[in-house]
Amino acid sequence: MASTVNTEELITVKERDAVQQLALRQNALIHQILTGAPSHNSEQSGVAVYRANLIASAGRALSQSYPVASAMLSEKTMHKLAARLLQFYPMTAGDWATWGAELARYLSETSLIEAHPYLSDIARVEWEIHSRSRLRAQSFDALSLKCLNEDLTKVHLSLSPSVALIKSEFHCGAIWHSHRWRDGAIHFDKALFEELLNNTPSTGHWLIQSQAEPFVQSIGRHEFNWIKAIKAGLSLDALLSLHPKIDFAEWFSRAIEDQIIVGLYSTISTRDLSHH
Repeated sequence: MASTVNTEELITVKERDAVQQLALRQNALIHQILTGAPSHNSEQSGVAVYRANLIASAGRALSQSYPVASAMLSEKTMHKLAARLLQFYPMTAGDWATWGAELARYLSETSLIEAHPYLSDIARVEWEIHSRSRLRAQSFDALSLKCLNEDLTKVHLSLSPSVALIKSEFHCGAIWHSHRWRDGAIHFDKALFEELLNNTPSTGHWLIQSQAEPFVQSIGRHEFNWIKAIKAGLSLDALLSLHPKIDFAEWFSRAIEDQIIVGLYSTISTRDLSHH
């Protein structure tokens, strides 16, 4: 007796095989585009053009995200960096502005770091500024000051999402601030660099503010650890206990002005309030 053939199953198998074959061809094409590896199934000239356009787009993206690093290096070098970075970290989000976060890590592993040992740290600074400047700006919530009247073990400071901290032995502030936009390009201001280098000693601890007027500022170790603790979510009571060298009133006023914090919040629950 002949068995009954399930046509739907046959179609499903064929479709699945077709999808798998398509995926294999796409992966092979992407690999070829990014690595330049030869393929017998593609037109070499077309792939070469597409690859050149892809790398050119990546190079422009890196230059826009890292204008200071780009000014320190030649356009040819940035082009090569983009090509290499694209191999290891393909752009997957569909938005070039979100691509390139790994440049600092990659730079630290190249020979460029021998001639420019500060380059990786400057790239870290620039990515923080670039990525955080895309976030929605937040102003200080004055109404949140009422939290200061509550139990301080339940009160926390809200750090602005535009703020970042990094450690670096190099004077990131002087390097970053001395590269200024002029006539549509970044130019190095040597006089400003020397002035900043001489008048603003580096502590090795850097505060980066990316909103409004971005700045890179050297701060003391105690303030650095204080802000790290805020970021970690410690209560105001714990902050004051662990960091007695911080003049809270002075720092709080300055932090509001510099948009380091955007308010306070309380973790007191409705149940807690019912017991009072």
